[in-house]
Amino acid sequence: MKIAQDKNWSNNIRLACQTQVLGDINIKRLVVDDMDADLVRSEGHITTPANERSLVVMFCDLENYSGFAATHLHNPYDVIHLLNRYYQEIGEPIISNHGYIDKYMGDGFLALFGCEQSNPIENGLNAIRASLRMLARVKQLNQYISRQFSHQFKIRIGLHYGSVIIGEVGYRANKQLTVLGNTVNIASRIEGANKTLGTQILASQELIDYIHNEVETSQVFNTQLRGQSRTHSLYEIIGFKQLDTLFIAQSILERILPFMDEVSKLFYEELFKRDPALRSLLNTTDRQIQRQMVINILSLVTQGINNRFEALTPLMQDIYQRHREFYHVKPTYYLTAGKALIKVLEKYMGKDFTPAVKNAWLEFYNAMVKSLTTDH
Repeated sequence: MKIAQDKNWSNNIRLACQTQVLGDINIKRLVVDDMDADLVRSEGHITTPANERSLVVMFCDLENYSGFAATHLHNPYDVIHLLNRYYQEIGEPIISNHGYIDKYMGDGFLALFGCEQSNPIENGLNAIRASLRMLARVKQLNQYISRQFSHQFKIRIGLHYGSVIIGEVGYRANKQLTVLGNTVNIASRIEGANKTLGTQILASQELIDYIHNEVETSQVFNTQLRGQSRTHSLYEIIGFKQLDTLFIAQSILERILPFMDEVSKLFYEELFKRDPALRSLLNTTDRQIQRQMVINILSLVTQGINNRFEALTPLMQDIYQRHREFYHVKPTYYLTAGKALIKVLEKYMGKDFTPAVKNAWLEFYNAMVKSLTTDH
């Protein structure tokens, strides 16, 4: 038992000395040389032991990026800056929906949904929420790209559900968590199929089987994927059949960012109306800083609204510390700010700001404020 604990083995692994032989058996030695022994010893420090589990695998690729990079080789800063700007935009919807970005491959990446919990329906819906928000983020990013580089981007997303081997792989001093198996290969091929089918989000039958009641699809394609022996049914994802509270609550940021100057102005007007004393704290603050403060609050709620409170606590504390140091803000001021923000969101979201969406926002926002009050 002590060895199993030291190696961080799961409960389904037993030592040879615990085995009861009931018939003829064949024994094969797994550790045959010093390198094998070193690897076994190093596995005791692995955070995630190797295991098999079912996940939603997402492959995403950025169309036309190679052409952009080829024409900007004389300015590598632009190439890297724009790629990082892109990953900053599309990374948030993935992380907010319990996704894990496994690896970056230039302008493409692999993400996993299900590393934290094993419910295929919830993992599938999280992947769909992330995918739809990623499209919206790239659409907004294209406004910036058009102004700065006279270019437009388009993303292609492939989603598949199935069994994978997950574990830490690589040189022992630089191992990384990754996934292996045919599920990964199929997800990659599905992403590539978007190019020939003229779509942006395609999901496999294996994933749709779990989420067909919630997700709206358009075209269905029966196609042979490259490197696969059987025909696959692929569904074009276009949205949700009914209002998805989490998706709408998260999408608020994308919806109002184009109007952020006016939103910020209305927010502070509402805030000072509710508590005139706050005007003296913020009246010397630059308008751009005020705008960013509103975006920070919106971003926190967007990221935390899908049960990600604990993961965001350090970030919340950091923002609060800066607000307290520079503006002498007290946690109770955030309660007033929350009411002002809700008033503005009701104006901009209209009928989409349903009671369920409003309650989802308030629930996380109030929990966030309570944590600041409790800790300080």
